[in-house]
Amino acid sequence: MKSQNTGKSKVGFTLVELLVAVAIVGILSAIAAVNFQAASVRSKVARVQNDMTTIAGAIEIYRFDRNVYPPAAIGDFQLETPLVSLTTPVEYLSSVPNAPFGPAAMDFNPGIRVGGYNYKDQKTTSVGMPAETYGHIWEAMPRKEYFLHSCGPNLVWDVLPYVEYDPTNGTVSKGDICRFGPM
Repeated sequence: MKSQNTGKSKVGFTLVELLVAVAIVGILSAIAAVNFQAASVRSKVARVQNDMTTIAGAIEIYRFDRNVYPPAAIGDFQLETPLVSLTTPVEYLSSVPNAPFGPAAMDFNPGIRVGGYNYKDQKTTSVGMPAETYGHIWEAMPRKEYFLHSCGPNLVWDVLPYVEYDPTNGTVSKGDICRFGPM
């Protein structure tokens, strides 16, 4: 039997062509997801740095008004939220910003999870603080009066020993994002 040709050719994709197209779309979406994640981390790091600039400005105004930096400790007892003194009774900050990374584990005790920004001043945290915690920071930065830090993208407070976040080591490299003062 002879088949009739109507002059129309069949148009369509083969299974191989469809599989290749799906594979290409999958590869492109995987690349986009990785780039999006890296961009998200970079934007959070930038937000932390911006928040720290704002907090440092409030700390400097506090010092200008009272001739002393806000205390981070009383005796050997660390204040749980030392930055609250910037919000009351005089409002140097309307509120302490929430850090985008956290709550995060402490490197020396993963069971402890701490969020927000950490503030230490040399005057009140050098007393009673062993060198292996924050004391070595004051030795390394003798002319600095305070420091702010936030856990970095690795979501661990890297205190023992203190490691500063370096974005050139990858977006989830070890280290905390830090700012020393005075400005």
